Amino acid sequence: SLLQERFRMKMSEGFITPNLGDEPSFNVVAPRAPSVGKDTKPPQAPLSAYAFFFKETQASIKSQQPDATFESVSKIVETMWQALEENQKEKYRKMNETDKERHRREKEAYDRLTGGGGGVPVQPVRAAQPQGVGEGSVCIRVGCEKPSVRNVEWEDEYCSNQCVVLHCDQVFKEWVKEQQKALA
Repeated sequence: SLLQERFRMKMSEGFITPNLGDEPSFNVVAPRAPSVGKDTKPPQAPLSAYAFFFKETQASIKSQQPDATFESVSKIVETMWQALEENQKEKYRKMNETDKERHRREKEAYDRLTGGGGGVPVQPVRAAQPQGVGEGSVCIRVGCEKPSVRNVEWEDEYCSNQCVVLHCDQVFKEWVKEQQKALA
């Protein structure tokens, strides 16, 4: 539709969020050519599988319950995530892996532009740790450098409930901002 095309045109980098589930999945879009300057920002941290699910699901929840608080939406999404079969979570895990690769590429480009060493050091992409969390596994929330803890629901990507909520809150606020831009 014309509205969806207009939305895609406005979203020149990052993620295109589905329009209330009309699209089957998130699409990673090639970033614009980076330029060196005071506006050069480090790449956005990769989203976890749960964050992708949250981002995709919360829009339909908010459309059905417009007065729902972030906390109530978060609880609904968490319950839905827990109810998913492992094979249903695979879609979101693949999105996470794709996003980790995007982050790695963007981080390399950012480091080349800034002479490296700029910003917070990024941990290398880590494989799932079936027996426990490996050394160097750090919480994925931007600004948190604590070790992640073993938790199947978080896919070992966070250090605490607080970081899960803060990260989801950040993702939700970014999504709202993008929706507002798209409608403007």
